[in-house]
Amino acid sequence: MSGAGYSHFLTQYDFGPFRCPRPVEHSVELTFVSADDHRLLLGSFTYCRHDLSFSAHERRAYAWVSGDISGFLACLELALFVGVSQLGGILMHASVGVIDGQAWLMPGPSGTGKSTAINGGFDRVLSDERVVLVKDKNDYRVWGTPFWSDGRRLPLDASSCELAGIVKLVQSPTLARCDLGTVDMIEWVMRSVIMYGASEVDTDRLMTFVVQLVDSTERIQVSFPKEGLWASSMLSQIGLAS
Repeated sequence: MSGAGYSHFLTQYDFGPFRCPRPVEHSVELTFVSADDHRLLLGSFTYCRHDLSFSAHERRAYAWVSGDISGFLACLELALFVGVSQLGGILMHASVGVIDGQAWLMPGPSGTGKSTAINGGFDRVLSDERVVLVKDKNDYRVWGTPFWSDGRRLPLDASSCELAGIVKLVQSPTLARCDLGTVDMIEWVMRSVIMYGASEVDTDRLMTFVVQLVDSTERIQVSFPKEGLWASSMLSQIGLAS
């Protein structure tokens, strides 16, 4: 990041390990500019709302924010969306817990129980709000982001893990697990894919990514209670084999 008018936001929001430098080929250079800067109109991807303007082309992005931290964070998410799209991956509204060294993707809209589920006994948590998925040869990797729901108590995690499977969460007084069909899981995952101004080509790419992801990955539904440690019994290799 560069430009004027953004540095004070870094003291208002905890970015932890995400402030460490990353390889240039995996980054988008985001510059904050004034509202009348012509570069805000020239990008191949643009996005505007009342408190921000954003423009990006290849690895460069420009943004103006009105001064509210919500606009600043939205610009960071837009830059992340652009960068992930260029890598052929997707940005998703989901939580991810790691157990036995592998990641479990738990997508879903607000109210699904993503923030509750991460307290179920995972070894690590990559995020409870936004995650990145990228295909890595024949497998999929999940990356954490600094975007969490309010009230985060766990440490930020900027690392990645190989994806073990996808979980549809159902909040329930009792603990249970069952397999979920491919079509049902595709529909569920697509509801959580983050898209900004996607064209028909972009939509087709995202749909293809999700179909291939779901078709090649463990798919289960887990009913879980609000309290208690259930991740090991439901999601570890021992649990899956039982």
